[in-house]
Amino acid sequence: MSNPSPKRRKSKPKSHFNAVWIPRTLGLSMFGGFGLMRYYFWPGIAVVYVWFAVLIWEICFEPELIKRPVWIQVVGIGIVGVLFDIFTIGVVAARAPIDIYSYAMRSGNYSDGTDIGGITWNSHFTALTVAITNSTADDYTDLDLTVRPDKLTYKAVIFGDSAGCNLSSIGGNTIFTSITKGGATKVTMQHLGESFEAQDNVGDVFTPLATESGYRLRCGKFPGRFTIRIVFGLVAIHPDLIPKQLPAPGKVGMSYVEIAGPKSGLDILDSRPSPSTVIVTGNYARKLKPYSIGCTIPVKDGN
Repeated sequence: MSNPSPKRRKSKPKSHFNAVWIPRTLGLSMFGGFGLMRYYFWPGIAVVYVWFAVLIWEICFEPELIKRPVWIQVVGIGIVGVLFDIFTIGVVAARAPIDIYSYAMRSGNYSDGTDIGGITWNSHFTALTVAITNSTADDYTDLDLTVRPDKLTYKAVIFGDSAGCNLSSIGGNTIFTSITKGGATKVTMQHLGESFEAQDNVGDVFTPLATESGYRLRCGKFPGRFTIRIVFGLVAIHPDLIPKQLPAPGKVGMSYVEIAGPKSGLDILDSRPSPSTVIVTGNYARKLKPYSIGCTIPVKDGN
């Protein structure tokens, strides 16, 4: 007697529909594209747009969706369109303005010895203020700006709340002073990163007096609706004491002159200078998008 053959289960037809295809595709576009944008902004943007196109393609050609009422596809395309617009307007086309204003005290001046944010003031200094403002409600990140007045800078400081920003002198053509012991026969200069040091063969101490290369402003976060005020103490060197031979443009070198009888390095300063412009260059980011700035700001009269 033969055994009855086992009953075969009817296999269910395979469905092409995957319940997680939309969030999976959207997740790849967002996480993959945004992750890449942190390092390569425009390639990351391209990835996000490619995946928007993939979303539209799947909505239009997914077999299970085609069988369903057409309004489902219309709603799906509408959702993708809204996300596309939000991404384009909020990230790709987002603006990140920085407002810069500058003024100088050409007539009035602070009294000698007054502490201005860490600068001990002298009657030879001209006070130049550069105000840098983030006028939006969003924070900017990785701000790195070079601020260079058209006159020599004795010293510059952030006046008031710094919001964690840092201001440092940029190495370049720098004037050093020293009350020497006398008898030096050799003066040398060492290039240390973005700064310089000068030495001679009798152990004199050389102090930086003024630089024409400007200052560097760096902020990990530049808050929204916030202004950074930088105060420069600008100076001019007496024309009779300016070295006759200066380093060629773009070259690193040094020149020096010797004078008799000075009590401090400030004795070589001339009358207060009158600045005309400030050059600001650099870069920053807003919502992962990098921005750059390069402008010449006229100096207004602050008196």
